[in-house]
Amino acid sequence: MRRPTELAGLGGLLVLYGFVYVLGVAELYPAMNIAGPVVLCTILGWSAYRIVERNPIAVWAPLFWFRVACAVYFGFGALVPHIVNEETLQRIYALHYFDDALNLKVNLVYCLGIFCTLVFSFLFLGLNRGGAQRAGAGDAQPGIDRTLFFALVFLLVGGGLRYGVTIPHGFGLTSYTLPGAISTLGNMYYVGIYLLIFHALGSNRRVLLIAIALVVIEILVSVASFAKMNLMLILIFSFLGFISRDVTRGKVLAGAAFVLFSYFAFQPLVEYGRTETALRYGAISGAGLIERMDIVQGYFGSGNSRAAASSQDGLIRLSYVSVAAFAIDRYDAGVKLDTLGNAAAVLVPRLLWPGKPIITRLGSDFHFMVFRQVGSALGIGHFAEAYGNFGWIGIAPFMAVLALILSVFSRVSVAIVARKDWLFLPVVFLGVNMGFRVDGHFVPDILGTAWMAAVFGAGLWVARHLVLSSARRRTAPRRHLMTTGSRRA
Repeated sequence: MRRPTELAGLGGLLVLYGFVYVLGVAELYPAMNIAGPVVLCTILGWSAYRIVERNPIAVWAPLFWFRVACAVYFGFGALVPHIVNEETLQRIYALHYFDDALNLKVNLVYCLGIFCTLVFSFLFLGLNRGGAQRAGAGDAQPGIDRTLFFALVFLLVGGGLRYGVTIPHGFGLTSYTLPGAISTLGNMYYVGIYLLIFHALGSNRRVLLIAIALVVIEILVSVASFAKMNLMLILIFSFLGFISRDVTRGKVLAGAAFVLFSYFAFQPLVEYGRTETALRYGAISGAGLIERMDIVQGYFGSGNSRAAASSQDGLIRLSYVSVAAFAIDRYDAGVKLDTLGNAAAVLVPRLLWPGKPIITRLGSDFHFMVFRQVGSALGIGHFAEAYGNFGWIGIAPFMAVLALILSVFSRVSVAIVARKDWLFLPVVFLGVNMGFRVDGHFVPDILGTAWMAAVFGAGLWVARHLVLSSARRRTAPRRHLMTTGSRRA
């Protein structure tokens, strides 16, 4: 995870951005707005590939997914306004117009934020490196039956929460405020599917048919839910399961291509479904299963798929330039964002604070701020969010906190997977989720998830030690009697 050449490349790009920006060389703006994202995407993409090539277990590290997500959203995504057709460009401008100068500033903010995050992570990961290596070296042989046991536990617990609570709530069948912890714990279902695939490929290929069936069902439910993130999670964790026993360059490239293709194919349907649901119910959480199936059928039957494809909706959702430009323009005009106001609230469970603010509404609130109408949720990205709250001086401290969290979880995740300590795999899952949510909001997607993972991991650790202590107490009298008998003999 510590790559000095990567930092050197990003540092050089940052200096070049700063030179053009500070001197105001307007004639270089268009070229830099194309060349800069290409270089950024190349540096991060190559670095991520080299990391997983040298150590396949690193695919579970949040810092690996951070690099991948930044390459996609802030590298390739920053190129989108320059490669789409005129119709799509006007749709991007409809969110917030930006000229070449503002575009350059957005790219500079991106580059500075990524550079600061990776510099701080380089420093944090350099502390106590020997201890981290020792942590990942032991207890590497839990049996395959243990893998199947934990797969079934996570499938039952996560599936029960997901299909018994989260999905019915999303379909509008329940009206209470759903605690974020329930949704997160329900995502243990994806961990169970990963372990089931891992087990099947190791010793029981017949179980693989069951795993594939569960994956297909989850994909269909994600389509009906218009849930892009759930679709990405099931695809990513299925992909990790299939390559877990033999990571090769071809498998990584093929899997990445498949995930990206699925994203582009699914995105127009998500936009259409959410818009249609919001028009009918005033929110994206209404409509039952049958009605959602009708919406999906209407999408494919009325030509909306062709219309959405022609406007390149998938490319629009990869680009956050206009969103970042909106936040930067507001700050420069003296109107700061206030996305960190409820940061302390993540530490208090909703069970103890029924009136706790709904922190996950930040995306919906930001969408309303931009469009002045109720609709879908809208991400902003950590780097533009840092600038929108604090300006230039806030980016480095903001990224230091992000780097600390990602570094700690990267070290812990690699150690857990190296030991095959499946009990703590849900903690690894939460870390991966933090890594690729660079397009989200800092409080719910980083602070909230990190706190939940810490509490959940501590609870699992305590539970395991209580079970082990109880088992040792039960066997202690028997051992004492055997020792006493041998002495008498």
